Amino acid sequence: MVFGLVAEGDLWARHPLLTVVNLLLTTLNIIAGLVLFGETEQRVTGIALILCGVSNPLGWADQWAWGPLPLYSVLFGYISPVFGGWALIRYPDERMDRAGRVLIMSLAAWTVGVPAVLVLVAQPSWLTHQSIGAAWWPPVWPSEQLFALVSLLFVAGCSLLGSVFLCLLVRRLLQGNRRERAVRLPVAAAGVIAAVAALTVTTTTTAWGPRDEVFAVEGIADLAVPIAFLVSMGQRRLMRLVGVVSTFTDTAPTALLLRDMLRLTMRDPDLDLFPWSEDDRCYLDLDAGVPSQLPSGARADRTRERLAELTGTDGSPLALLRPSAQITDRHIVTAAEVMTRLALEKQQLSRRLLTAEYDARASIAADLHDGAQKELCALLAILVQCRHSNGMGRDPLIEAACGQADKALQALRDLAHGVYPSALHHAGLAQAVDEAADGLDLLVYLHIPDERLPAAVEKTAYFFVCEALTNVHKHAQAASTHVTVSHSAGHVTVVVQDDGPGGADAHGRGLARMRDRIHAHGGILTLTSPPGHGTQLTMRLPCV
Repeated sequence: MVFGLVAEGDLWARHPLLTVVNLLLTTLNIIAGLVLFGETEQRVTGIALILCGVSNPLGWADQWAWGPLPLYSVLFGYISPVFGGWALIRYPDERMDRAGRVLIMSLAAWTVGVPAVLVLVAQPSWLTHQSIGAAWWPPVWPSEQLFALVSLLFVAGCSLLGSVFLCLLVRRLLQGNRRERAVRLPVAAAGVIAAVAALTVTTTTTAWGPRDEVFAVEGIADLAVPIAFLVSMGQRRLMRLVGVVSTFTDTAPTALLLRDMLRLTMRDPDLDLFPWSEDDRCYLDLDAGVPSQLPSGARADRTRERLAELTGTDGSPLALLRPSAQITDRHIVTAAEVMTRLALEKQQLSRRLLTAEYDARASIAADLHDGAQKELCALLAILVQCRHSNGMGRDPLIEAACGQADKALQALRDLAHGVYPSALHHAGLAQAVDEAADGLDLLVYLHIPDERLPAAVEKTAYFFVCEALTNVHKHAQAASTHVTVSHSAGHVTVVVQDDGPGGADAHGRGLARMRDRIHAHGGILTLTSPPGHGTQLTMRLPCV
């Protein structure tokens, strides 16, 4: 920046617009280069842009008629566009293809080599903006005819190389998928504008000599290049964020697959994930399947700086996420942490719900075995006796068989009522809970309005109340229980409160299953159970 201010010389007074444009171009190229340098795969492109900005003032060194500065201006005045073209051709790939390398080397050789020949065959006033005074200039063989011929060849070569450059830009724009083309589009469009402007300025300067107005127009066109790089980098980061989010939208991966997906999406092969194991009470190494051994000492301090501890909504540990040091974009890391947390919570919730489903099936099987099956076996035994008895002994057996059949039917009705009571469907939540409470040896006070709620809400609330009352009956030793249901502000709140001894375990297995089912419906379960003051379970459920 300071070099640019000094190199402008008296251009400040002669053409202030051109001076401001040059300083903006230098500054924006350096800023864009530093932003690109922050990403490992774009560091070379960032260096090219920084060199483009740093070398830009060399084209104006002839404003000072001192020493070799005018000579440097002629020899290296075109090197800044070469660095810019290097960045344009390479971006956003990690490597430049062979055609690009050949073109950039040809441009560098042509834009430095031919001006070197022009210096040998020209007077200083033919090439620089002003008289060089006492500045050093090599007077070798000034010739107007030879100067005109070399200048014409220079313009022709620049036009040819510029046309090849434009073709390469267009070819790269057409490569890749839609997302990659969208990333390249701003940079390619800016490159085309800058290349056309550079060709125009080279032609007019060679034909009619240097003009400040022409250079100002070229500088304004060149400003599009660093701005386009900044816009494209913003697009790339946004697309990476979208990629991280969309990767987990429709999938429920295992921990190992989740880590591989994160590595692929974040382009970080060294990223690691250590899931929490409830059985072992520690974080696991996915590759070895054993408790993770994190490094110690100074290396451990550097590692812990990158470790992100992921916890569930209830504060329980889920995993440790460790991106490598090459990932410097905090927004990408934060998005990965959020989506990993959601994926692991979804995985745990699915596992617990599946376990609850298996437990429910086992419970139904046990109820059938101990209830209806036992009664039906007794009925079968009576019928067998009836078949082998004489006529006089059949009447009591038939009577006993009818009674046993009634017991079996009642057991099946009780089982069906527990699975899904008909009263809930026909009469609503209040009636269904009233019937469920009648079957318990427990004093229950119901405060439930008669209004009907959405079917899903009624089912969730009913089974929550039934399970809560069963827990009170089995464990609370309560004299009475109150069940209160209220509906307001788009939510249903169900409170089951007893006057037992309190001190309920908030992390119990039954309560965890209850919480999972409520969370699956978007609700919240709260437990308040101070020792000696009873227990209160509160469910808050969306009702839309």
